[in-house]
Amino acid sequence: SDNMNIIAFIFLSFVCARVYSERDHPRNHAYWKSFENLEKRLCKEGSRQSPINIEKDKVIKAKFKPFHFENYDAEVNASMSNNGHSIVLEIKQSTKHTSLPRISYGGLGGTYEIQELHFHWGINYNEGSEHRISGTSFPIELHMVHKKVGDKFDKNSMDLNEFAILSMMFQISTSQNSKLEPIIEGIHELREKEINRTLIKLQMNKILPRNVTEFFRYEGSFTVPSCNETVIWTVFKEPLNISKYQLYLFKQFKYPNSTTRIMNNYREVQPLNGRIVFDVTTDKLI
Repeated sequence: SDNMNIIAFIFLSFVCARVYSERDHPRNHAYWKSFENLEKRLCKEGSRQSPINIEKDKVIKAKFKPFHFENYDAEVNASMSNNGHSIVLEIKQSTKHTSLPRISYGGLGGTYEIQELHFHWGINYNEGSEHRISGTSFPIELHMVHKKVGDKFDKNSMDLNEFAILSMMFQISTSQNSKLEPIIEGIHELREKEINRTLIKLQMNKILPRNVTEFFRYEGSFTVPSCNETVIWTVFKEPLNISKYQLYLFKQFKYPNSTTRIMNNYREVQPLNGRIVFDVTTDKLI
């Protein structure tokens, strides 16, 4: 009967949807393939995976203490490279301060120290970000990865969030974003000299959005294999600006030993699985 056919179709659709994975996604195929030898079990079976689509009408409002940014105004040395998946800036040491930039409060439940910055971008000017806001993509997304500071991370504690990632979306602007200049110069250096790595100087507070008191917060994972579910995410609401030319420069990098350009190096959004997303407002920074 028709009813039986419909039920069978729904069942099959569901089964097919489960089997379908990132690697089958034509847009991200080359990108996901670049992680060939890495453990992907959690990427498929995890329950708190990232990125997600943040639906503005389904978030829960929350108020936290403002972030405390420590040494964010310090000049740090960053080792910049194409790691075969993205442009990565590993933060080495600060030029004057003893400790690296750190972040605490803002509902984080600990102090986290900066480790690296990396970017995710698309093939055109309207998609490329990993997170979506009510279905909307942005052309490029920046992740600032921080690791929890402490004598030893306690695996048995209730707090699984060993990492805190600050995420910033970019929107296309007619003028260049001068705050990205050190990174843009690093890109020129890597490409023109055809070198694998270059050292640049950065100030973290220059990269942050002006408004750091409004953001979305949820618990998730790394967006690259092995997709470990140990990340507390902060997705700032205020997008940063980037010019078409600046964005174009990111898209000139190639996969290792390949003529294929790194494009669409973002992961598809993952199911929420009942997680709560907070719409956070904090008091102004002290």
